[in-house]
Amino acid sequence: MRTWDGDGLDAFLSSLAEDFRGWEGVRAWRSLERDLAISAEHRPGGYVHLTWGIHGRLRPRSGTSRPPPFMRPARRCESSPPSSTHFS
Repeated sequence: MRTWDGDGLDAFLSSLAEDFRGWEGVRAWRSLERDLAISAEHRPGGYVHLTWGIHGRLRPRSGTSRPPPFMRPARRCESSPPSSTHFS
């Protein structure tokens, strides 16, 4: 899996940070080779529902039919807003 300058990953992540107060619908990004996909949905209470998936071209190690140990089913992660920090 590779990302390249110009694939828009930096702009996608920046747009999520810039719109931290919320947005409508799901925002999605996919790598140029279509092997990495990320989607984000802003939910009530300031939560972002982030989903990612790795697809395609990864092959099993030679001599085995099992996938590499880092391959796992897609996971979902809910991130809560950062707690406020007060400085004296």
